[in-house]
Amino acid sequence: MVTETLHGRESEIGVIERALELLEGGEPVRVCVRGEPGIGKTTLLAELGDRAASRGMLVLAGGGAEFERPPPFGAFVDALDDYAGGFDPRRLEDLSAPTLARLASVFPSLAGWAGRSPSYSGHERHGTLEAIRTLVEILAAKRPLVLVVDDLHWAEEASLELVSHLTRRPPRARLLLALGYRPRPLIELAGAAQVAFIEGAADELIEPPVLSRAQAAELVGFRVESGRLDALMAESGGNPFYLEQLVRPRKGDVVHSDLELSGVPPAVAGSIAGELDGLSEQERALGQAAAVVGDSFEPHLAAMAAGVSEDDALVAIDGLVRAGTVRETGAPRRFRFRHPIVRRAAYQATPPGARIIAHRRVAALLAEHGAPPLEQAHHVEAAASPGDADAAALLADAGRAADGRAPAIAARWYAAALRLLPSGDPAERIGLLVALARAQGVAGQLEESRRTLNEILDGLGPDGEALRLKILPFLALVGHMLGRHGEATNLLRREVAELPDPHAPEAAELGIETALDCLYEPDYEAMLRYAGDADRAARASNDPALEAAGAGVSALARYSVGDVFGAITECDRAVGLLAPLTDGDLAGRLEGMLSVAWTAMGLERYADCVAVAHRALVVSRSTGQSQLLVPLTIAPTVARAWQGELDGAATDADELVDVSRLSGVGQSIAWALTLRGWIATLAGDLELASDCGEQAYEIARAQDRVTYFVAHSILHLAETRLEQGRAEECLDEIVAAAGGEGLPICERPVRPRWYEILTRASLELGRLEEAAAWAARAREIAADCPLGGRRCEAALAEGAVQLASGSVEAAERCALDAVRAADDAGDRLLAARARVLAARACATRDRRAAIDLLEEARATFECCGAALARAGTVRELRRLGRRVPAGGKRGRGDRGASALSGREREVAELVSDGLTNREIAARLFLSDRTVETHLAAVLNKLDIRGRAGVASALRGDNGERGL
Repeated sequence: MVTETLHGRESEIGVIERALELLEGGEPVRVCVRGEPGIGKTTLLAELGDRAASRGMLVLAGGGAEFERPPPFGAFVDALDDYAGGFDPRRLEDLSAPTLARLASVFPSLAGWAGRSPSYSGHERHGTLEAIRTLVEILAAKRPLVLVVDDLHWAEEASLELVSHLTRRPPRARLLLALGYRPRPLIELAGAAQVAFIEGAADELIEPPVLSRAQAAELVGFRVESGRLDALMAESGGNPFYLEQLVRPRKGDVVHSDLELSGVPPAVAGSIAGELDGLSEQERALGQAAAVVGDSFEPHLAAMAAGVSEDDALVAIDGLVRAGTVRETGAPRRFRFRHPIVRRAAYQATPPGARIIAHRRVAALLAEHGAPPLEQAHHVEAAASPGDADAAALLADAGRAADGRAPAIAARWYAAALRLLPSGDPAERIGLLVALARAQGVAGQLEESRRTLNEILDGLGPDGEALRLKILPFLALVGHMLGRHGEATNLLRREVAELPDPHAPEAAELGIETALDCLYEPDYEAMLRYAGDADRAARASNDPALEAAGAGVSALARYSVGDVFGAITECDRAVGLLAPLTDGDLAGRLEGMLSVAWTAMGLERYADCVAVAHRALVVSRSTGQSQLLVPLTIAPTVARAWQGELDGAATDADELVDVSRLSGVGQSIAWALTLRGWIATLAGDLELASDCGEQAYEIARAQDRVTYFVAHSILHLAETRLEQGRAEECLDEIVAAAGGEGLPICERPVRPRWYEILTRASLELGRLEEAAAWAARAREIAADCPLGGRRCEAALAEGAVQLASGSVEAAERCALDAVRAADDAGDRLLAARARVLAARACATRDRRAAIDLLEEARATFECCGAALARAGTVRELRRLGRRVPAGGKRGRGDRGASALSGREREVAELVSDGLTNREIAARLFLSDRTVETHLAAVLNKLDIRGRAGVASALRGDNGERGL
């Protein structure tokens, strides 16, 4: 630690002390240190580590490096690997085999813990994040852990994802996560959103300011005459590292090299160049070779890069240490440059040819010692020439090793392999392009993936028709993910129309994709037509897996147009065809399995839905196919929620939100948020439901048209509006999103659900005639629908209208019909709602029966975790004179600061700090509209008219925030 640069950092040291005290008290803490190069970020993080160590805490540190392309999670491997390798084996033996395999695939020191690394997909990518989170919990089990990640702006994508994951899902441990990075504009676009979220969630944000003139004078002290101080301040801008560099003593007369360092003042660059020029020839050569190896390095690698013996390298290192150019790290045989800028200068001062030679030597040594491809790749790429087949093969292996865990890194190595690949083998090139397009798509690099897919199509010859028909659906999917729905739909329909043989297996495959594509519009009649053609071709193919896929899409199409009995027949056929097939048979038929899972969900055949979806997920994970992970997970999660398993469904949905965020694909994120918001609505967590719904809507509305998925994000948000007492908005939004009063954008069997919600909204507004019209529409559709849930919803709508009209006996009959229908469907929450309606209808005639119905409903709501519905049922019981114990902690009133929810309090405190709505939205990862909603609630509860009064209202009479 360079204590001199702590001059003028008393305030920052106070923040560090406060964070450590919170950690000692058992609270997890996140500290971000943000600032320009040389401002003192690393020094403050080192001070944090020293103070933590003096308190008996475990301190582990790692970080990014400027010129390197480390393996996935490289910043965390740097921090954790050596320590984890010295674990008592008993601390890991309770971990599951998949968790150990994931850890072994990331941390070299744990490689012996699993014989085989898992195949990777989007879910495995999330599983790896969870595995590392578990490792962090184990590390922090015995004493508080301070985990320092410096130079986050240079970390690869997987490390950024992990920091974001640890921020969203903090480990259940005493952990202080300390991050150092440059200001956001200097961070690559791919990581900017992640860092913005991480920064917004920080408990402490430290931004070291430049030094004042007095602080600078104290720092440089006797080393300069007072007359030079003004010049030094002008040249350094008050930056501590620059100041120290400018007054740094150097050997004798130094010839200053002409070295330019981006973003570094010329005088400082000249000083560093002079420092390097002042080294002996042997020291300078070794320093430049070490800069090629990395920000930190071991002597034997630096020796190989320099082409000298290790003994000579050690002598040169001693000279570099004496000069202060490099320092010991505390780890055996490992050294680090004094500052990343010094390493950058040494690297840039290395002649280009010498740099290539050094990279080649390091690559050769790593290969000789059997280093994995990911460790060799950076040096191989820097040293290899175009046409080097061995180098291209190694880079392709590095891409495959990173695929799934870190698809952006995989894409980088696939692209590098393509640049080096000899021109003689078109098939090998096409194979690499396919891998590149897939990795780009999984990484959320959709435009790049689209370009790569088009390059593949342009390069296919006459014998490439089979691959072309596989590429086209992928290209259409990417188009949809980009929001270009019309372009994607036209692409598939044009190809189907031009097929030479509509009865060939290829026609079945493309027809299945085109039928599923119709969901985006949605165009259910066209879907039925394409599905029928595809099914007929699949039946003639003598391919059971293809026939199962044809039956699945046929079932989904029939269900969507309202042919429920036909859908049941086709779904049974598909499930029967799938049963004897192996996972290998199904690897190319995930779309068909998705169709079966979604149809089974709609048909209330929950066991079939869960079984097919889970098997499809296993196949997708084992084969690295992640494009359908979100919809494949949605189906069984919805099935769980309909059966009242809200806690489990919420856990699945939370994981799905994390998985979808990893993809970077807005549409997938919107689907996952919509699901999470709907489950929160069922559970009665309207604040979370509204947050998720608003985020999903903000993402979805960026599409080029109102698609099926956009509409459903709005529909589910509208349902939340009704539960919040905003019935007028609910009515307007459902009708607009669903395409009019006939709700054409919704599958026909689903429409009773939305008509029941519209009925309730109209009754809330006192519009009895309008409510009756909605209920009649629900009754008309349910009349020829054998699905219990839909019949229940129609009966609920009719019963509510009858009760509002004063026809209590008719209302009771409808409600009891609804109970029976929901019980048949296995929908516990709908059945409980129907019992509440039945109780309200019979309360005046048979108080005892009403109480029994309400008690049964209350038990169901409580068991399922539907807090809001339970509270409403308790109110009904108390109206009937039934004493019911409180179900939880009482609130602290409905007015004043004590009435604010957790999210409202966060918003209020940020308002009092002077942040705008847009800044608050970015800080809390919310939409602007959600912040407006929360702020309106805050002003109402605090009984104030404008933002200016929020701070004083929060302080209260005691002058303390949050009372």
